[in-house]
Amino acid sequence: MDRQFQGRVELGNGSVSVSGSSLHPRSNAATPAAPVIYIADCAEATRELVRGKILFCRQGRRLSDPLFSLKDSKAVGGVFIINDTTSSSWLEFLLKISFREPAIFVTPGEGQKLGKYVKSHPEARLRFGITSFDLRPAPTVTTFSSRGPSPSFPSVMKPDIMGPGSFILAAWPNSNNAAADHRSDFNLLSGTSMSCPHLAGVAALIKKAHPDWSPAAVRSAMMTTADTVDLSGRPIQDASPKKGPATGFAMGAGQVNPSKALNPGLVYDLNSADYVRLLCAMNLTAAQIRAITRSVVDNSCSSSSLDLNYPSFVAFFSRSSEVLELRRTLTNVGQEMATYSAAVTPMDGLQVRVVPQHLVFKGNGDKLSFKLVIQSVILKKKKKKFQKSGYLKWVEDGGGKHIVQSPIVATNIHSY
Repeated sequence: MDRQFQGRVELGNGSVSVSGSSLHPRSNAATPAAPVIYIADCAEATRELVRGKILFCRQGRRLSDPLFSLKDSKAVGGVFIINDTTSSSWLEFLLKISFREPAIFVTPGEGQKLGKYVKSHPEARLRFGITSFDLRPAPTVTTFSSRGPSPSFPSVMKPDIMGPGSFILAAWPNSNNAAADHRSDFNLLSGTSMSCPHLAGVAALIKKAHPDWSPAAVRSAMMTTADTVDLSGRPIQDASPKKGPATGFAMGAGQVNPSKALNPGLVYDLNSADYVRLLCAMNLTAAQIRAITRSVVDNSCSSSSLDLNYPSFVAFFSRSSEVLELRRTLTNVGQEMATYSAAVTPMDGLQVRVVPQHLVFKGNGDKLSFKLVIQSVILKKKKKKFQKSGYLKWVEDGGGKHIVQSPIVATNIHSY
């Protein structure tokens, strides 16, 4: 999200201020001006030291030190320097434990600025209920988001896609506490419980517009039109400790784009028989397959395949394999007649080609197949572990009205 909930430390007469993250629920509230006491380690703060003052300290070894130092301390409020400059991680933690004390969390840089000032002007006021918009980078993959590959079946890329799921402000039953000290019709929540409704809502809109589409077609429409760059036009970033651009194992196909998903041009469709062939390739018994499908399997295992017609590509190389082929079939759901050309982003150490390079669809519902051939030059050089990411794009001729994009991950790192 490009939004952050903040508090502000107003120093002296208010001419100097420092901003940080805060979830204190009071809107437009401010503490009275009070002396600031600096303690190097929050764990060393005592009730006698901080009573009637604004506690200013640095996070110690434990994540909970600043919280315990403020709670029930009779302090006016707290300003805490956090070790992790990704303040959203802190706020997620505060949400989980329903911490709503008058506290502001600042980065080491802001903390240094504040520390210099309070040495000569040890008085301040804390102001809360500030919302900042248009923050960058946004969106990002949050630290708590699950990453792939799937331990049980790594051949299908997971996650599929990402959606808004961090600090979502939404309606809340007022019979439940939204904060420690008041009741509200709204609350902030994070996690799959927030992102899933966003994606389900987009799926419902697509199904309303295209009632004849299968669930697989709806999923494909969302995945192949997802955004892979943020609001600044740069690759979506991974906020995990590794940081850097997010891979397919972190964000799937990218951030859902509802408008584009309504008109994807082409889809990777699937039916029940495709899933049965996949189950057969997983070496399940007939009884296990019947338990999953709740139907009788009739000779379907004669054409088993791990290569599901999915809108993403995962290439797992073993020591003996230098070339992998992945096959897919596209269905035209756009113009009656359309030609698409393949484009693959360069992937260091890999040679990737698409056969054929062009697909000519003669009508709506027309199906055409292709194969993605990936050759690992890295393995030839006997390098140990690698993971490379890229994209396959099918671009419609004549201006690129439709661009059907799928993530590719090639690796020799197995999760099992």
